[in-house]
Amino acid sequence: MAVFLDEQQSRLVSSLRKPPANRPRYYNAGAKQKLQISEDFEAFLILQGKRGSKETLDWLKESNNLALADGDRDALLAALADNEQADAAATIREIGPIVRRFERFRGTFVVKGFEAVGEVGQLLGDLQRPMLALQTISRRSVHRQVAGKLAKEFLLSNGITIDQQRQLQSWYTVLTAY
Repeated sequence: MAVFLDEQQSRLVSSLRKPPANRPRYYNAGAKQKLQISEDFEAFLILQGKRGSKETLDWLKESNNLALADGDRDALLAALADNEQADAAATIREIGPIVRRFERFRGTFVVKGFEAVGEVGQLLGDLQRPMLALQTISRRSVHRQVAGKLAKEFLLSNGITIDQQRQLQSWYTVLTAY
């Protein structure tokens, strides 16, 4: 795709254009390889001039710093998600035997025929009361595992990758060539 340039722009670009083999390359994260810049992008860079290139380089440096900070933050959040999942799994493993023991007990605690006896209901209520808290903890632990998994998946799909960071850094060479 050729970009339309007026006569003055064409002369300037022609005077500063590099031979095709000497045009700078940048790392393309999608292609996972270095690619040579196009003639149109070369014209864009030339027309930006030194001032535009300096401002772009300044912002590129800032972007790179932010990307590095995002990567550090994402690494910490990923570790937090891993720890949350591991802690939730440990909680479930710890509660599991208690729940199974209660289920065995409850299977043997037969109230048939004595449902109308108030003390039977009170006793059963007292015996079940600790299980309500354990069931809540167990449900919350399952939720924590799912939330940790989703948080980590989000970080992996939306955080900056090594290839994206490499692409960002590769623009220095391109921007300083003109």
